[in-house]
Amino acid sequence: MTKGINHDGHQGHEEICSRDDAHRLSHNCNLAVVAVLFIPADSRILPMNPAELFRQDSNPVLLAPGEFLFKEGEKGDKMYVLLEGEVDIFLGDFVLETATPGALLGEMALIDDSPRTANVVAKKPAKLAEIDRRRFHFLVQQTPHFASHVMKILANRLRHMNAVTAVR
Repeated sequence: MTKGINHDGHQGHEEICSRDDAHRLSHNCNLAVVAVLFIPADSRILPMNPAELFRQDSNPVLLAPGEFLFKEGEKGDKMYVLLEGEVDIFLGDFVLETATPGALLGEMALIDDSPRTANVVAKKPAKLAEIDRRRFHFLVQQTPHFASHVMKILANRLRHMNAVTAVR
């Protein structure tokens, strides 16, 4: 582990692993963090963009406009991080959200083994990182900030659904 100025020039951050370690972990273990993670020296949590964690993913999912990532009712055993493009999240024919890079998709299926609760279709060409259950649990255990981010996303989606339900 190295300390000091990170590769982006931000002072006061600790590097959790070297770029070589992250590369080795991502390719040899197929679990890994893929990018170098930084924790601020004063322990404040910085906003997270999961797209940056998985930018170098070696086997992305590519979708053409109109192509489904998954459909409501399907069994889900993976979640996804949108790296590029836009996808719409539908419930029936109602667009709940247009997701942009950094969005997490399908995470609920990994948490409670439930079927997919929505349809996700590419609005623009999309590139996504696929996260299976094993990789998800590794990230949650090794990167608490990732776990907090997933919980924040779930809470925000619940609030959004409550607001949509209230006006319908």
